[in-house]
Amino acid sequence: MKTIIAGMLILLSLTFGNKYDEMLKSGKFNEFEQSIKSEPEEIQLYWKGKMNFEKKDYEMATDYFDDLVSLVENNSDYHLQRAKAYLELMKTSSMMSIPFQASKAKNSLVKSVEIDPNNIDARIYLSMYLFNAPAIGGGDKGEAYNHMKIVFSQNRQVGFGLLMDLYTSDEKIEEAKNLLNSIPENERNSNYYYRSGFLMQSIKDYENAFNNFMKSIELDPNNGSSYYQYGRTAIFSKKNIEKGINFLKKYLELEISTDMPQKDSAYWRLGMLYEINGDKIKAKECYNNGLALNNTNEELKNSLENIGE
Repeated sequence: MKTIIAGMLILLSLTFGNKYDEMLKSGKFNEFEQSIKSEPEEIQLYWKGKMNFEKKDYEMATDYFDDLVSLVENNSDYHLQRAKAYLELMKTSSMMSIPFQASKAKNSLVKSVEIDPNNIDARIYLSMYLFNAPAIGGGDKGEAYNHMKIVFSQNRQVGFGLLMDLYTSDEKIEEAKNLLNSIPENERNSNYYYRSGFLMQSIKDYENAFNNFMKSIELDPNNGSSYYQYGRTAIFSKKNIEKGINFLKKYLELEISTDMPQKDSAYWRLGMLYEINGDKIKAKECYNNGLALNNTNEELKNSLENIGE
């Protein structure tokens, strides 16, 4: 009977999920709270947690998700949402509070994966937690790699990029090269060549970095990351400056996601290329354009201050 009720609640959540998500994204919080009042307790706790997460009130979000996983222990997504709220809360918490919050985040991620081994999002979060946390905080890079390899086996496209990120960040160059070589020719898409270029850039093999970013762009002319990294490589190598300038201009024309370098950073990189080219007027213009987008960008401030030196 409990299984049937749980299934009905999940169905209700899926039925109204899109509507509630739209309300949250539009910031209609009062209307949202009124809408969920008639829902069962489980659904109310879930969406109140999501609402407070959207409002960036992570402490309140964790309270709702704590109550939710106490009420329903064996729901993978509930534990994932709880972990995400604690991870955000940690960013603004005191040093005294962080270990307690980190423990709750990790425990919920472990539980989420245990309940549903196919929950890729939960496994990714767990892998990244284990990779970045210190050992005293439950970090374990070996386990992080194990989980990301499972992600790769479940979704090759997603897992490939994330596993390459871990290897590159950890300076495991041979492992990264082996992973690249393991990808069949027919799976080598724009993202493959972007990751290959980024690896080449990290080991200062700039010629191969340029070639791989170009191949990435040829396969997908809207791959903003490759435009940006081509420009970045031009700065490091002081080669292909004009093409680097053009590609950073192209990047500034594209719509970019929040996990990509923001446009103030792109203006900073573009200004640097103009400086290398000896055009201080255009460099200043870029730095000012970047500061107009983000006046807290210290790199832009420093570059503008030092451009005459």
